[in-house]
Amino acid sequence: SDRIKRMLRIYRERQEKIGQQMLQIEEFINGISDPEIRQIFEMRFIEGRKLREVAGEVNLDRSSIGKKINRYLQIMQC
Repeated sequence: SDRIKRMLRIYRERQEKIGQQMLQIEEFINGISDPEIRQIFEMRFIEGRKLREVAGEVNLDRSSIGKKINRYLQIMQC
């Protein structure tokens, strides 16, 4: 009984943390001014699509999607 209660508490804490992280991700993506980059980030990190799926939607090759994501993240770290 105590073990189950502890496991449920841990599970609820993890769920709350995930929810907070999702809000941070959504806020970050909503702050992207470039509509194409914002769409790529939404599909990749909110919808969970694979690079090839995102590439098909925006008519680019898979490697271009990865490069755009990496470039934007590098710019944001400066």
